[in-house]
Amino acid sequence: MGPRGEAGPAGLAAASFYTAGRQVLQPNSVLPLAQANPCNAGGFLLEDGWVTVPAGGLYLISHRVVLAPGFSGVFVLRSEKDADTAGHASFGRAEDGEAAPCAGTGIARLAAGDRLCLFRAAQGDLTPVETLDAVDRMAAVSIQLTLVRLADE
Repeated sequence: MGPRGEAGPAGLAAASFYTAGRQVLQPNSVLPLAQANPCNAGGFLLEDGWVTVPAGGLYLISHRVVLAPGFSGVFVLRSEKDADTAGHASFGRAEDGEAAPCAGTGIARLAAGDRLCLFRAAQGDLTPVETLDAVDRMAAVSIQLTLVRLADE
């Protein structure tokens, strides 16, 4: 038997939160996240669109917002404890009757108890935008935020 490596993370910490159906997103506002995936693990909490991180560490974070035809928007990840989330942004413009997925993925070092949200950055545009409501008459997941802890603090 060879030498043993370092112990891995104490346990899985992964979560996904989402909202289905048409949403009207006001400028400079927190995006609504209404549902937690039943497979979430690790103690994440969802409250008023904000997700509380249970343990500090390095996280892989992805988000997606699907805009309805005719709308455009800029979406950013915000941290209440000022974690560096500068690279977590997305932009989309839905044209020609097609929906536009706006998506971003990155890593960030988060502290235990940090709260994150998806935020619509108005960029001078004060017009509300809408997300996609349905595909083939079934409600579409229009807003989603997923976090996976890659390493402990």
